[in-house]
Amino acid sequence: MADTGNVLPEEKYKVWWDDANQVARYTGVGDYDKDIALKITKLESELMDQRAATTNWLVDLGQNTNYSSEARKIFAEELSHKYTGKMAFIGASVFLRTVVNFVTAVSGKKDVKHFASEKDALEWLHQEG
Repeated sequence: MADTGNVLPEEKYKVWWDDANQVARYTGVGDYDKDIALKITKLESELMDQRAATTNWLVDLGQNTNYSSEARKIFAEELSHKYTGKMAFIGASVFLRTVVNFVTAVSGKKDVKHFASEKDALEWLHQEG
Protein backbone atom coordinates (compact mmCIF):
# COMPACT_ATOMS: atom_id res chain seq x y z
CA MET A 1 0.00 0.00 0.00
CA ALA A 2 1.50 3.31 -1.03
CA ASP A 3 2.12 6.25 1.28
CA THR A 4 -1.19 7.92 0.52
CA GLY A 5 -3.18 10.43 2.44
CA ASN A 6 -6.59 11.87 2.81
CA VAL A 7 -6.65 15.55 3.61
CA LEU A 8 -9.61 17.36 5.13
CA PRO A 9 -10.58 21.04 4.82
CA GLU A 10 -7.73 23.46 4.27
CA GLU A 11 -5.28 20.56 4.69
CA LYS A 12 -5.58 20.85 8.47
CA TYR A 13 -6.18 17.15 9.13
CA LYS A 14 -4.51 14.20 7.46
CA VAL A 15 -4.94 10.42 7.78
CA TRP A 16 -2.59 8.14 5.82
CA TRP A 17 -0.72 4.84 5.65
CA ASP A 18 3.04 5.27 6.12
CA ASP A 19 4.55 2.46 4.06
CA ALA A 20 8.10 3.16 5.21
CA ASN A 21 7.24 2.73 8.89
CA GLN A 22 4.31 0.31 8.47
CA VAL A 23 1.91 2.37 10.59
CA ALA A 24 -1.17 4.46 10.01
CA ARG A 25 -0.72 8.13 10.80
CA TYR A 26 -2.85 11.03 11.80
CA THR A 27 -1.86 14.66 12.14
CA GLY A 28 -3.94 17.77 12.49
CA VAL A 29 -4.01 21.44 13.35
CA GLY A 30 -6.49 23.26 15.56
CA ASP A 31 -9.69 22.23 17.26
CA TYR A 32 -11.81 19.11 16.81
CA ASP A 33 -15.56 19.53 16.59
CA LYS A 34 -18.23 16.92 15.82
CA ASP A 35 -18.05 17.39 12.04
CA ILE A 36 -14.26 17.13 11.84
CA ALA A 37 -14.25 14.11 14.20
CA LEU A 38 -16.79 12.32 11.99
CA LYS A 39 -14.72 13.02 8.88
CA ILE A 40 -11.48 11.88 10.54
CA THR A 41 -12.97 8.67 11.94
CA LYS A 42 -14.50 7.90 8.54
CA LEU A 43 -11.05 8.19 6.94
CA GLU A 44 -9.50 6.09 9.71
CA SER A 45 -12.13 3.37 9.32
CA GLU A 46 -11.73 3.33 5.54
CA LEU A 47 -7.97 2.96 5.86
CA MET A 48 -8.27 0.08 8.36
CA ASP A 49 -11.02 -1.64 6.37
CA GLN A 50 -8.93 -1.37 3.20
CA ARG A 51 -6.00 -3.02 4.97
CA ALA A 52 -8.27 -5.62 6.64
CA ALA A 53 -5.63 -6.15 9.32
CA THR A 54 -4.73 -4.89 12.76
CA THR A 55 -3.45 -1.37 12.26
CA ASN A 56 -1.10 0.44 14.63
CA TRP A 57 -1.41 4.24 14.76
CA LEU A 58 1.07 7.08 15.24
CA VAL A 59 -0.96 10.16 16.16
CA ASP A 60 0.72 13.57 16.20
CA LEU A 61 -1.23 16.00 18.39
CA GLY A 62 1.47 18.66 18.49
CA GLN A 63 -0.66 21.25 16.72
CA ASN A 64 -4.08 20.32 18.09
CA THR A 65 -5.72 22.53 20.66
CA ASN A 66 -9.09 21.20 21.80
CA TYR A 67 -11.75 18.49 21.46
CA SER A 68 -15.46 19.22 21.80
CA SER A 69 -17.43 16.79 23.99
CA GLU A 70 -19.10 15.40 20.84
CA ALA A 71 -15.70 14.83 19.22
CA ARG A 72 -14.46 12.97 22.31
CA LYS A 73 -17.43 10.60 22.13
CA ILE A 74 -16.88 9.96 18.41
CA PHE A 75 -13.18 9.19 18.91
CA ALA A 76 -13.96 6.87 21.84
CA GLU A 77 -16.31 4.88 19.62
CA GLU A 78 -13.71 4.67 16.84
CA LEU A 79 -11.18 3.09 19.22
CA SER A 80 -13.36 -0.02 19.27
CA HIS A 81 -12.94 -0.58 15.50
CA LYS A 82 -12.05 -4.23 14.98
CA TYR A 83 -8.74 -3.39 13.28
CA THR A 84 -7.49 -0.72 15.71
CA GLY A 85 -4.14 -1.84 17.09
CA LYS A 86 -1.70 0.02 19.29
CA MET A 87 -1.90 3.78 19.41
CA ALA A 88 1.13 5.98 20.06
CA PHE A 89 0.57 9.69 20.67
CA ILE A 90 3.28 12.31 20.27
CA GLY A 91 3.29 16.05 20.80
CA ALA A 92 0.27 16.22 23.10
CA SER A 93 0.04 19.04 25.60
CA VAL A 94 -0.80 18.19 29.21
CA PHE A 95 -4.41 19.10 28.47
CA LEU A 96 -4.59 16.87 25.37
CA ARG A 97 -2.91 13.98 27.22
CA THR A 98 -5.70 14.23 29.78
CA VAL A 99 -8.34 14.26 27.03
CA VAL A 100 -6.73 11.27 25.28
CA ASN A 101 -6.49 9.36 28.56
CA PHE A 102 -10.18 10.06 29.22
CA VAL A 103 -11.22 8.99 25.71
CA THR A 104 -9.19 5.76 25.88
CA ALA A 105 -10.52 4.96 29.37
CA VAL A 106 -14.11 5.38 28.14
CA SER A 107 -13.38 3.10 25.17
CA GLY A 108 -11.62 0.46 27.30
CA LYS A 109 -8.57 0.53 24.99
CA LYS A 110 -5.41 -0.47 26.86
CA ASP A 111 -2.55 -0.40 24.34
CA VAL A 112 -2.20 3.39 24.16
CA LYS A 113 0.90 5.37 25.14
CA HIS A 114 2.25 8.90 24.97
CA PHE A 115 5.81 9.55 23.77
CA ALA A 116 8.18 12.48 23.66
CA SER A 117 9.62 11.45 20.29
CA GLU A 118 8.48 9.82 17.08
CA LYS A 119 11.45 7.44 17.28
CA ASP A 120 10.38 6.08 20.67
CA ALA A 121 6.76 5.83 19.52
CA LEU A 122 7.71 3.84 16.41
CA GLU A 123 9.93 1.50 18.44
CA TRP A 124 7.02 0.73 20.79
CA LEU A 125 4.58 0.27 17.90
CA HIS A 126 6.88 -2.31 16.34
CA GLN A 127 7.42 -4.32 19.53
CA GLU A 128 5.68 -7.68 19.60
CA GLY A 129 2.90 -8.25 22.10
